[in-house]
Amino acid sequence: MSTSAADDTGAVAVVRFPPASGQPGRLLLSGYLRRPDGAGPFPAVVLLHGCGGDAEGLDRNWGARLRALGYVSLTVDSFGPRGLVTSCHTGPPAGRNFDAFGALDYLATQPFVRPADVALMGFSGGRHDHAP
Repeated sequence: MSTSAADDTGAVAVVRFPPASGQPGRLLLSGYLRRPDGAGPFPAVVLLHGCGGDAEGLDRNWGARLRALGYVSLTVDSFGPRGLVTSCHTGPPAGRNFDAFGALDYLATQPFVRPADVALMGFSGGRHDHAP
């Protein structure tokens, strides 16, 4: 399921997709999709933000870099759909691992992606508690 598809002009598309099967509830994730110029198919990278969130900033930085290198990127917003801002002191939300697989499932349906060539790139999602 997608609200729009990235074109080949470098524009960013906001897409919506479900986590992989097994995730409880009816959550729909959102993400920022970028693709290189041309028809493809291209290799792709799923980007998962760290405990501080900011999927949009991650896309502007790493999504744009990956596009310039010839990769499709899908930056997953794991917090917005869950109503979260941070998880630095609580640890990642339950079921977040399903987000990465949901992004892979979504990318595998896109004709401009080579499904066998999808990588995952994640950032610090751990707890930042500093117990004495």
